[in-house]
Amino acid sequence: MVAIELDRDHFDKARVLHRTITYLRSNILNRTILAILLAGLPGVVFGLLRAITISHNSSQINGVGALLLKFVFSLIPTFLASVFQAAIIKNLIEPRTDSIWKMLSDGFPYVLPVFGLAILLQIAIGFGLILLIVPGVIFAIKWSVSTPALVIEDTGVFGSASRSADLTKGFRWEIFLLFLIYGLGSAVIYAVFLAPFGFGLKPMREDVLTPALVMNDIIDGVLATIFTPISTYLAVSIYAELRTIKEGVGSSGVAQVFD
Repeated sequence: MVAIELDRDHFDKARVLHRTITYLRSNILNRTILAILLAGLPGVVFGLLRAITISHNSSQINGVGALLLKFVFSLIPTFLASVFQAAIIKNLIEPRTDSIWKMLSDGFPYVLPVFGLAILLQIAIGFGLILLIVPGVIFAIKWSVSTPALVIEDTGVFGSASRSADLTKGFRWEIFLLFLIYGLGSAVIYAVFLAPFGFGLKPMREDVLTPALVMNDIIDGVLATIFTPISTYLAVSIYAELRTIKEGVGSSGVAQVFD
């Protein structure tokens, strides 16, 4: 069990970040293997399959068709990412350092709900972003701790969204700032990875399979291996902070946050 000292004063962004780093230090080997298998490799494989499909059928696929194809090819990586998220969140409650399979099996009961939640949130936030951008950002912050609530409290798909909305109420600016910091940091790291190859300076065509597009998908897979655990643990840390503030969960450690 990962232990963090908690108090009940206010939303402490430094404490949230410190807790996230502490989570990242736990069970590093097994988690890294799972991140590669469930977040990194699927992103590369299905990204390339999508690119190959579009490039070989570019004359028959219009803009809407390309978007639908991207969505279809994102489903399996999203499902596998749900397996990963369920496993590592559950592992914070019941640590399994001896076996990757035990980590996975502990998270299996939550995989389909987490996957269903991910799809619903992607659709809702996507529509919000299409409308005016701001509604999408508001939805993303409002439901930012839905996945931890689902796995930790077993609230169900719709119950977890409602639970997240309740927990984040009154602290959404603070959460927005944390995710803004995370987003800017991610963008800098992404740029560092792309700079040696000269990518990002001009848009790449997705209807033509080029070495640049292949390398871009590989880099995306590497970054998914890095950032999927970080974003998941950041959400759990925010969830723990909110429960501490709003519900007075004890200060002896994270175990009480997960009761």
